[in-house]
Amino acid sequence: MRYIKKTKILMLILVLSCCFLGIGYASIANINLDITGTAALKKQTGVAIKEVTLSDDHGSGSTSSINNYYQTLLDSTVVLNNDSSSYVTYEITIKNLSSSEKEFKDVVYDQAFYDNPAITYEINGLDVGDTLDAGEEVTFTVKFKYAETQASYDNTTLNSVLNFKFETAEEIIDEETYEGKCIFNGQGQDVVGDCARGEHVDYIDTGIQLFSEDNYLKDFEIGFTIDNIDPSRFRDGQVDAIFTCLQEKKPYPGITLRIQDSKWLLQIGSGVGTNTKLVFEPDVIQSFKIYRTNGDVYYQINGGDPVFVKNLTTLSNTFDDPLIFGTSLENGSPMANRYFIGELSDFYVKLIEPGDPVPIRDYDTVDQEILDFLNEPMNVVFDQEAAHTWDGEASSCFNTNVALFSETNYQKSFVITFELDNVNVNGQSASQATLINAKDESGNGWPGVMMRKQGSSYTMSAKDGASVTSTVTIPATVNRVNIIKKGMKMYYQTDLGVIQELGESNDLSSWAVGKCFNTGTTFGSIINGSGAYDRILKGTLSHMKIQLGN
Repeated sequence: MRYIKKTKILMLILVLSCCFLGIGYASIANINLDITGTAALKKQTGVAIKEVTLSDDHGSGSTSSINNYYQTLLDSTVVLNNDSSSYVTYEITIKNLSSSEKEFKDVVYDQAFYDNPAITYEINGLDVGDTLDAGEEVTFTVKFKYAETQASYDNTTLNSVLNFKFETAEEIIDEETYEGKCIFNGQGQDVVGDCARGEHVDYIDTGIQLFSEDNYLKDFEIGFTIDNIDPSRFRDGQVDAIFTCLQEKKPYPGITLRIQDSKWLLQIGSGVGTNTKLVFEPDVIQSFKIYRTNGDVYYQINGGDPVFVKNLTTLSNTFDDPLIFGTSLENGSPMANRYFIGELSDFYVKLIEPGDPVPIRDYDTVDQEILDFLNEPMNVVFDQEAAHTWDGEASSCFNTNVALFSETNYQKSFVITFELDNVNVNGQSASQATLINAKDESGNGWPGVMMRKQGSSYTMSAKDGASVTSTVTIPATVNRVNIIKKGMKMYYQTDLGVIQELGESNDLSSWAVGKCFNTGTTFGSIINGSGAYDRILKGTLSHMKIQLGN
């Protein structure tokens, strides 16, 4: 007979989430479990209890019960009688609902949810290290009994919540490792060193197709150390590819790391791609790790914090081009102007089965990352979620009346957010269409920040006086923009990308109070020196918002 007492699942999970770590643990040793160490009661994803029955009750009548089960959590009450041979057995069926193989790791609980250490338990039919394929289920038993012979058996009741912990069993599908140091000498010159494996090659083809039909949904990891690069390779108008697994024809999906125009660029794309500039000292040994986990791509430099770059859950298309170190390929042939000259060591690439699906990265996630980056309370001072359309005439314009650079506000952090529904620079009275303007147009100083459409792309600028402090170019395909001021430095973030500095030199700490101004921030136009709207947008923006720090 099945005994299920329907309690409120939500209340259980809320209580569990409040448990502190560090007390109570069940470790599996020869299937007998003892209460030692530490544990966490954390819900596991991908595996869930399908059915629980009280299969064998040698306890105190029918008073033992199954209170609840949820995901991998089992809430039960065990009541033994007052002799050493008393026991109660539950039969449990668990199913792997994910698309990945799962491995049984442990049973964990907090002492707050295991209130009688005189009663222990053992598991039969499920051992640590056992795996469940996708869709597979297993039935096993948990037998509760007295932990040891006791002088008396008065403490007969146990209330417990057990968590059957499963983790993704990572399977390395392919791994290619090049140990030691390799010197890349460019086109027509052999790669020298252990990594070349005695072959006469001027680049190294790993043969691993990251984005083939079989592999494009798998996680990957690329690692290497840059030991030395000839400083002459940092030159404008030239490209050196460290590695690439990029389809060299539109829309250029894939991944590549290169030196281009004297900058380090990591390009990751499911279409036209995302270029992320990496900032570090090129003349110091640098260790890199670039990896994809559950669809999100990150990079780490010298073991530092992971930096999110882009989500690659959905690619625009798959392709069989392999990952190459030392140049780029175009239609399968190396590109003469993209050979690498420098030294790499201990580089590798591997493919890994993905873990559990994670929530798709969205704007809410990005907004929280920005707040975490600012690390201070922010107040919403302007918010208009509904779309606003400008017709290119002054009658459609409005002023938010938020003076971001007034004497009161100019040192405060801020975030300007807006989405581009439809922007068209054609047919307007000026060749420039202003999206956001927080810049003083009343004199020659023009300090502040603004973003506008001019030609085929957008430009975003921060100014300190008459000179441009910094400017970046934003692709015309952008859908959402965040302009961020943290303290006296400017940053920006577009779509689902990472937070980046607004240009090379964006320190506004030299601003004097005399450069403060009370001009209100405007969406869709500039307020010129006479107070009239100018360079008016023709198009539609939505969810325009301004947050101001303390």
